[in-house]
Amino acid sequence: MEADTIALVAVEGVSFHYDQPFSYRIPPALDASISPGTLVAVPFGRGAKRRRGIILSRAAKEDSINQLRPIFAVLAIEPMVNAEGLALAAFLKERTFCTLFEALRLMMPPGSENRLVQIYSKAEDVPKSTIAMLTKEEQAVISLLGKHDFQAEKLCKQAGLSDMHVLEELAERGLILVREDVLTISHASEKMVRLVDEQRAQEILRDTKKLTKKRRAVVQYLLSEKEVSLHDVCYYVGVSRGVVQALKQLKMVEFFDRPIRYTPLRQRIESVKLPQLSAEQQKAYEGLLARYRAGASASLLYGVTGSGKTQVFMRLIEDVRADGRDVLVLVPEIALTPQTVMHFVARFGEDVAVLHSGLSARERLEEWRRIKEGVAHVVVGTRSAIFAPVSHLGAIILDEEQESTYKSESSPRYHARDVARFRCARNNASLVFSSATPSFETFFAAQNGRYALFRLTKRFGKEQMPHVLTVDMKEELANGNSGPLSSTLLEELRRNLGSHQQSILLLNRRGYNTFVSCPQCGHVFT
Repeated sequence: MEADTIALVAVEGVSFHYDQPFSYRIPPALDASISPGTLVAVPFGRGAKRRRGIILSRAAKEDSINQLRPIFAVLAIEPMVNAEGLALAAFLKERTFCTLFEALRLMMPPGSENRLVQIYSKAEDVPKSTIAMLTKEEQAVISLLGKHDFQAEKLCKQAGLSDMHVLEELAERGLILVREDVLTISHASEKMVRLVDEQRAQEILRDTKKLTKKRRAVVQYLLSEKEVSLHDVCYYVGVSRGVVQALKQLKMVEFFDRPIRYTPLRQRIESVKLPQLSAEQQKAYEGLLARYRAGASASLLYGVTGSGKTQVFMRLIEDVRADGRDVLVLVPEIALTPQTVMHFVARFGEDVAVLHSGLSARERLEEWRRIKEGVAHVVVGTRSAIFAPVSHLGAIILDEEQESTYKSESSPRYHARDVARFRCARNNASLVFSSATPSFETFFAAQNGRYALFRLTKRFGKEQMPHVLTVDMKEELANGNSGPLSSTLLEELRRNLGSHQQSILLLNRRGYNTFVSCPQCGHVFT
């Protein structure tokens, strides 16, 4: 059988009507780098404009292969999307009427949506006699590229070029090289210092004439601390960076970069054990655990506010993690507070990763990498966390599943609930919906047996439900109170103020009432 020489590619920027896998020829130089999920640059449309694409699959050689355009370049060494992500993208395309690339972008690392750019570098072994015959503009380009590589826009600006014509001509003549690249977020890192040879350093310290006082202090500090950041060396020893740099020139110390890992909570949180479950909670937990053990399943944990639903599914998470499987916990944006994250970090520590829009692009990328590398196994986040690249999915929990924020308002217009069902079915995982006021769809499915239903009717710790009073404002008006606040509410506010407590008043509109009514007869004006 012929070797695979054709790739089917999902191309960026294609309209939905024309969207399909496009065939491209794989150049021999790129053959080893091309696999499903790889991000590539391909020519597309009139003028063969460069666009990004994701490899969907490889195909056997065709007779018309010479008529196909070749892939320009591989833009990332490792595949951006795994096999599950490719299947999920096909599912989203059919369900939400988006393009394949739009769906695939949801599963790509944060920051990888940046634009495709051209990077120019100087060709090797260009004769000086050739350079001497170039124009001043061309020589300026060659001189700049002799220092380091440039993006096209920056190179034109630095060389004083009005357009790309000079660069294109030099590239055609082979005097400069051009490659495709994607602007990505760099790893956060800090400059570290360590001794090259500790034994040699100790020998030099014995000779008091070989090093100055400040340099000796730096060496002594590094002997005790081994590897330290450049900032800490200068701060604690009380020297400038020039002193450390001088030791580097003497080949006594060396610099290296150490990645800075983002953690969702900087402060240290002591590990805690989950409280003893009530009889009702225990019954719900055992039911959910049995459903998880049975394989792919969906359940609704329906409990009143304060019934301890979180404690139930956190106990379930412990069992899923004990099996070596991963868990996704989705919460609405409004519920993802530091306190929520602290509950999970206090129980599962460094096993927790956090994904939500409140993080910077670099922080989201660091968390994504922790998940991808298998460092974090419990992912807590908002809607987009449903696409987290976990390897061994065991359970997905949608807390407050009725919230509208689980539905995307921009293309692809997916609902996290639908994506969760797809992923659980594919990974033989358990899906748990949790709510005090479930959506009609979820509650209907639970009542009709599609989902298992587990109820929590009592508040945890025998706490009483708050007392709620409904006041008829017409009666207030009849009793002579024409103000916006009822006499009952006013009395409660005075009582709180008298006991130095606080009150919160919630308005149904920001600054405007929902209607205008006559205080005399109660007539509502439309």
